[in-house]
Amino acid sequence: MVATDATCSGLQILAGLARDAETARQVNVLPSDKPQDAYKVVAEAAAPNWRLTFVNPPLIPNPRSV
Repeated sequence: MVATDATCSGLQILAGLARDAETARQVNVLPSDKPQDAYKVVAEAAAPNWRLTFVNPPLIPNPRSV
């Protein structure tokens, strides 16, 4: 029996196959002082691009109106 929190289980499997300690920590396979959240890490990394794309989108002309 394996007693593991199934946080992001697909990423847990990939972390194990790749033997990637950093990813394993982020998906709670390796011990940490507090529970980790891999989705939060990805969201924080993507936030600047999301803001540029959706909050202040670049002005791109509509090709149908040309």
